[in-house]
Amino acid sequence: MSTHMRRVSVVAILGLVLALFAWMLPGNASAVSEEPSGPQVAAVAESQEASDVAEPDETVSEDVAPVEAQPAEEVAAEHPAPAVEPADSQVADPVIGEDHPQDPGDVLLFKQAKPVDGMLNTWDVTLRVEGKDIPSTSDVVLVIDTSGSMNRFGRMQAAKNAANAFVDKLLPSENTRIGVVSFESVVQIRQALTNNANALKGAINGLQANGGTFTQGGVRQAQAMLENSSADHKHIVLLSDGVPTFSYEMSNPDGYLQDYGPRDFETTAAAPRDAYTDTRVGDGTDLRYQYKHSGGLFPRPPYYYYNHGNSAIAEAGFAGTAGSNVWTVGLQTDSIGNGILNDMTKGVGTFTEVTNVEQLTPVFEQIAGAIASAVKDARVNDPMGTGFEIPTANVDAITSVPENTFEINDENSHITWNPGTLTTPIEEGSDIKYAELKYRVSINDDILNAEAADGKYPTNGDAKIAYVDAYGVSQTASFPVPYVNPTLYTVQKILLDENGNTVQENENFNVNVNGPGFNQDNPYQRQLVLNPSDVAKRVVTDLRITGKYTVAEEEDSDYTTTYKMNGVPVDQVTFIAEEGDDHEIVVINKPASGQLAITKQLAGDATEMAQELTYTGTYRCALGNEDNVTAEGTWKVTGEDAAMLTPNAEGADAADTVDVKVNSTCVISENPVNIDENKAEFYTVGDVSIEQPAKIVKNQTSTATVTNTLDKNLGSVAWNKVGEEGSDLIGGSEWILKGPGLAEDGKPVQDVNDDGKFGADEGLINLEWGEYTLVETLAPAGYIVDKTEHKFTIGDLEGTDGLNIDLGDITNTKVDGPTIPLTGGISRDAFLLGGGMFIALGLLVYGAYAIRRRAN
Repeated sequence: MSTHMRRVSVVAILGLVLALFAWMLPGNASAVSEEPSGPQVAAVAESQEASDVAEPDETVSEDVAPVEAQPAEEVAAEHPAPAVEPADSQVADPVIGEDHPQDPGDVLLFKQAKPVDGMLNTWDVTLRVEGKDIPSTSDVVLVIDTSGSMNRFGRMQAAKNAANAFVDKLLPSENTRIGVVSFESVVQIRQALTNNANALKGAINGLQANGGTFTQGGVRQAQAMLENSSADHKHIVLLSDGVPTFSYEMSNPDGYLQDYGPRDFETTAAAPRDAYTDTRVGDGTDLRYQYKHSGGLFPRPPYYYYNHGNSAIAEAGFAGTAGSNVWTVGLQTDSIGNGILNDMTKGVGTFTEVTNVEQLTPVFEQIAGAIASAVKDARVNDPMGTGFEIPTANVDAITSVPENTFEINDENSHITWNPGTLTTPIEEGSDIKYAELKYRVSINDDILNAEAADGKYPTNGDAKIAYVDAYGVSQTASFPVPYVNPTLYTVQKILLDENGNTVQENENFNVNVNGPGFNQDNPYQRQLVLNPSDVAKRVVTDLRITGKYTVAEEEDSDYTTTYKMNGVPVDQVTFIAEEGDDHEIVVINKPASGQLAITKQLAGDATEMAQELTYTGTYRCALGNEDNVTAEGTWKVTGEDAAMLTPNAEGADAADTVDVKVNSTCVISENPVNIDENKAEFYTVGDVSIEQPAKIVKNQTSTATVTNTLDKNLGSVAWNKVGEEGSDLIGGSEWILKGPGLAEDGKPVQDVNDDGKFGADEGLINLEWGEYTLVETLAPAGYIVDKTEHKFTIGDLEGTDGLNIDLGDITNTKVDGPTIPLTGGISRDAFLLGGGMFIALGLLVYGAYAIRRRAN
């Protein structure tokens, strides 16, 4: 035989041997080995650890008889729950720490909102539930997984610690008994129901881990222990770290199948109690166990399996129907194990996944507290009231008892709180348990849409609690609703025209509000944009710190600003913000104005006379063009002073200044100045200079200066020189004129034309006002000098002779004596001729004397 043929034969023979071995395995319907009778259990994940493999000869320690279920309706009827009063029929505003539920089973709901010290519009809300336990009897069976995998990661010791803490939580007590059942490949009663804590702890501390996971058997054994219990409440608390790997054989498994894979089938949890036998099936290593397949010597699909997990779920259902509450705890289980354990919960029982062995003890303590609690499976929906929210900065500061049992949603306006079962006593040893939620709320602008009652607003909407009471009856109730008084301030903008009438111009005004902040580096600063077209008041809701606040509008050159606070006019707005105090602020604007004043100034040398004159004129102010007149009227002033302005308005009073809208340009004019005709010759009215003001500026006085020049007219003097009254003019005289403006020794005056007429040609014009003296210094020839002082006054003065003085004829007296040729009488020429003759005679005498001396 060739080598190849030999190899084929060996393979064929080996295949035949393997097929025969597979056919003989327990999975084959005709080759299932029989297990000893009794309640047997199995439950482990498909990846169950090798240490959970059961020994084939392990058996359950006690037989368990089937239990007849008692309908839940009958249980509730036997133990009617106390009525839960709604919030509005409770003690009015129950006070935390003072009010408590009085009768067993009573539940009291609290909700309080207290202002935060030093803050505004911020309250600390406390939501609290208190329930008074009912002194009812309870029997509890701890069903603890002792399969081989419990030896890992400290699970077994953690389970012992948790079970001991469970005992300490409930015992000592006259109303509670506890039993202990362990399950692995076999199920054992470690301690019958008792209230002896030491016995229980001894049983618990003696637990050891080995074998597979017979979960269904553990539940059946626990329910068998509770079957004859007369306790008011019956509980099964099951701990497992994996999926079941054993279950009870079914008399007709084919009648309760579901698809498992494309062509295979598995048993469901729908089989009734009487479908199960007392025989254990499974190999202790897997969640599923094949009980048959199609075909004979050579297996082929479809394959049929027991699903030990579904059998455990069914067994828990039988216990629940019998009136027991099933609690399950998954210790480091996978998703499949968690699903099975969760489906096993019944009554008020819950499933808890524990990933850290150190958390197992508090979980058991919580379950222990829940067993006797008046409130179980509590769920609260707490919506904030309209206009209230939880500040983002305070979300992390929310606290709850139990811890971390809440969620924030809807943009910090809604809390979902799941306190579960009330297990925390209000004080050590108290039968009143509580749960509490604390958070902080503040208002937002939505408060403007909320409805107030007597000025107060609800911080919360209808917060409701749903829970199961001590008798397993579902209850719902509403919490009280706290009402608070927010601190608000309103700011309203009013715009007036020049006449004080309200107008609704579409124009924005900026108003700044400043006050204290959470710290010095972060003060309160708020800018409000107000518009007169919005007649409603602006309600401001963001005050957070008590203290002093100021309100001031930004400077606007076009408007003046005044204020009212709480109806009272004020120069500036300040208020102390305290809890519950509201303030109404009105900011009033009117077109801004400055003042126009007109001042008279005088120039020239006739200011004394100018001071006696009255000056009048008009003013006219306009914005941009003459058609937009903002102020007009007349003005009047006597002398150099501020003018009185009278507006063109009926009944208007004259004043030093008039109000004029800002940015107006004013034009000032003056009427002609009138001087008394008797005075007119003395004065000359010069040009009028008007310094017009620039544009009118807010809250400032713009002055127009009108300057008038009035000068004195200069005078003159004239006279005629005559020999005698009525005679002809004679020339040749000289004079000295003394008076204002002239040299100290006087002005010499000569008859420049030698015609006896004195006037302009001699410079006797442009003479200043004042008193003059005229004296002749040289008479015409043949006349005697006249030393008479001729006095006259020029100007508009007291005792004046006028402006242009005419002294008329001034006469000289002729010289009496012989007539000297060429002299014309004793006059200047006669003296000159005589003097000359005396000089000539002297010279002749001197000459004769000199000749005679030479001769000698």
